Amino acid sequence: MGLTYNYSENGDNWTDTTTYTNFTVTINGETHSLNGTEICTGNNVTYASTCADLYTGSDGNTYQLSEPYYYGNSDSGYYMDATFYHPTHGSVEISTTNPVTFNCGNGMPSSGTISYRGTGGSSGSVTFNDCASYTISYNDGAGNTGTIDDSW
Repeated sequence: MGLTYNYSENGDNWTDTTTYTNFTVTINGETHSLNGTEICTGNNVTYASTCADLYTGSDGNTYQLSEPYYYGNSDSGYYMDATFYHPTHGSVEISTTNPVTFNCGNGMPSSGTISYRGTGGSSGSVTFNDCASYTISYNDGAGNTGTIDDSW
């Protein structure tokens, strides 16, 4: 069980690699185990950098999370962008089109929209309407579209 971190430079370029092996974290009484590797590369002159996370799922498959980027705070809301790669089904790009806020006593989002675009032209969004409801809109890429309104 553990965490290994390696950093190296070659000229102006750098690479850092973090490996998780049977790494466990307990939060609010729930224990989660993580196996995977995060690889980031960058350049000290241009400050450009990219990251990709490779994780082994409970099904034994390896999944990749590429370019995860998130920022924000409880006042302005939270933003994120990432691409998730599935070994069989392809990729899905996820991003916030409106910041997600958490101003509910029940811990659920109070507002915001998360959009996605997948392999094969599929797309959609989840909009958090208030502390009790959300709306899902989708296009499966084959001409089928729809909207689902639901509550927690």
